[in-house]
Amino acid sequence: MKSIALLEPWQVEKVRSKLASRLTQAEGGCHLLIGRGRYSNGYQLVSAGGFSFSAHRLAYELKHGPISPSALSNGNWWVLHKCDVPNCCNPDHLYLGTAKDNARDRAMRARMSITDRAQCRRWRKPEDIGTPVGTVFWEIEGEVRELREWAEKFRVPEGTLDLRLKAGWPPAHLDMRPKIGNRVPRQEKHTYKRLSGLPAVQAHLSRSTFKGKRTSTTQQRGQPS
Repeated sequence: MKSIALLEPWQVEKVRSKLASRLTQAEGGCHLLIGRGRYSNGYQLVSAGGFSFSAHRLAYELKHGPISPSALSNGNWWVLHKCDVPNCCNPDHLYLGTAKDNARDRAMRARMSITDRAQCRRWRKPEDIGTPVGTVFWEIEGEVRELREWAEKFRVPEGTLDLRLKAGWPPAHLDMRPKIGNRVPRQEKHTYKRLSGLPAVQAHLSRSTFKGKRTSTTQQRGQPS
């Protein structure tokens, strides 16, 4: 893993000045690096000492020093964005995490998509390929939470609850213990709103006239203060 530990002290100071001179202040406190070498997904590259560094990773290490060997051994070496802006190099918007943290952020922000992989062909439709998907949220009686949180509340498996919500089970029966032969109770079916990723939740809430209780999961997660 490339780190500023590979550079001489004079090279560190040189790249510090180089990076600072190329940053542009933007809304929300982001420091953006624009028009340089970049990956296809918007992350920027900066060269120093014969190496190419991810700009945001370089910015983090210039502020906090090289990532420690103990963090590397624990897998805690991913530099992640709180602001969800790939070319932001503001160290206050960056934090260390694991591959699991990175995957969680991608899901929460609906940065994943349905692919044409063989294992997906059983259930996806051709028109779904490329559709953004993310963490599953459900709105039940005006309250939006992650599926995981609803499952914990009703004490049923996530998959079971997801199927019950799609089938329109009445709220009073969502916590029935899973049992072979369980069917939708013979009552009027309910319609629940299923949302994929935090952006979809925020858009839904901004359109909704509901002013009641909103859980912390519907707020900006990890946004810098």
